[in-house]
Amino acid sequence: MPETSLNTLQWNGNDLYAQFKWCLSHQRMVLPLYARWYQGDLHYHNRNFTNLLHSDQHSTFGVYSCESTTPLGTSRTQRLGPFVSTGGYDWWQLALKNALGLEELKYPVGILAHWTGPVDTLLSPIPLPPIHQHHVHVMPCTRGDFCSGFHGLRVIEHHGDWQFDSAGGGINSFGQYYAGLAKFVPGSVSADLELNDVRPRRSGEMCWWYQISIILNSMASTNGQSHVFLSLHRIHGPGQSCESQFCDVFPFNVPSHQDSFTVYAGLLPVSGSLHDVVFHAHQVAFQHALLFSGTPETFSWGRALSPPRTFETVKTSEAGFDSNYALRAFVLKSPADRPVCMSKWNGEMVNNSWYDRASVPSCVDWTFKARSSFTAIAFNGPTKFSSIPGITRQHAIWFLTYQAADGASHYTQSLCVTRRGSLLISSSCIPERQLSPPVPFPVSFLQSVGTFPVAIFCCICLFFQHACSSERLSCM
Repeated sequence: MPETSLNTLQWNGNDLYAQFKWCLSHQRMVLPLYARWYQGDLHYHNRNFTNLLHSDQHSTFGVYSCESTTPLGTSRTQRLGPFVSTGGYDWWQLALKNALGLEELKYPVGILAHWTGPVDTLLSPIPLPPIHQHHVHVMPCTRGDFCSGFHGLRVIEHHGDWQFDSAGGGINSFGQYYAGLAKFVPGSVSADLELNDVRPRRSGEMCWWYQISIILNSMASTNGQSHVFLSLHRIHGPGQSCESQFCDVFPFNVPSHQDSFTVYAGLLPVSGSLHDVVFHAHQVAFQHALLFSGTPETFSWGRALSPPRTFETVKTSEAGFDSNYALRAFVLKSPADRPVCMSKWNGEMVNNSWYDRASVPSCVDWTFKARSSFTAIAFNGPTKFSSIPGITRQHAIWFLTYQAADGASHYTQSLCVTRRGSLLISSSCIPERQLSPPVPFPVSFLQSVGTFPVAIFCCICLFFQHACSSERLSCM
């Protein structure tokens, strides 16, 4: 059984934020910011927003950037805003081409650390509640292009459940230092974000910003030093393929009042050794998750849970088990079936309401070969959040940060896509395909995909500038 979390990389957002907080000498950025706002659940409205950004915010809303020198390297910070929100779980959806202005550097860079999160006008980070980071994606891209987050490849990633509980460090999870290693970026990065103010509807106006910061090193001048590059592989559990924005992020349906499980498997495209793992699920119905090295058939439990049940959401009682607790004990009964990683439910009550908290995986050392197999199991059902009968949209995503055996940075994914249907939904994965032509730097973009609709991001371009005082941000 895994006994400890990997500690190769350091989640130390509080210390890192001190490097970026006073970066206030903003430079006007002539960058396209695509932005939309909706009061309510955007998933039911596809991509057709009826309410765009408040007209009175157009005069100030934009992207503002600054650069500074830190003991760790050169920092780049971009702040998006100001947002003025009044609660009601509103949706702010933004996308940014050439995020952090890396294209202007004209040389490849290595990212040594990152920090992402909402901040108030006094430059204090804002936790959940009140601001929920539904998702924040920073994607690798070729120069001059915008890369949508829907293609699944990530350099930096943050979801709403990746906030540590109070005992585990809280907003320390907003930033990560790569312990002297680097994520290599040869061209550009794009970003897309969806953010929510989870306070009750018609709460008082709150002014806030969203900040993305990195520390980087120029790969053009290494002074004879050798750099160790990190890669990120995303294992996305089965998700629906359909025409709405809800399906663009590929969730799958689980009963919130009954135990169920989902088994999915695939291939790892690159050889490497594991350094850090993040797991993402909606804690409202998530119970446990396991990640194994190998195909389902190689485990003692594989015959009972293998096809035709692989890639299906199955009610646990229909598989002959009284509960997920019993099923999990069955899966783990043999020492030979030791998982590589395991993760369990985590939540925290704040002001009499439950909120997602990071289900930090515990893992063992793992070295894997290209095209080796993995198998994952997600256990879902009633939690402390709720046991009211209904269907919950769920994710079961493993983000593996690893050191590739070839010394390059690879941004890849294994994506299992299902057909739209009822609770029992089937899926298959197909081999990798190259996303873009090879580039003359040590980086690759690969993914394993099923058939899915092309996501068209219909947006409005906004070009604005901002002035702020020396110690606070302005909402005027």
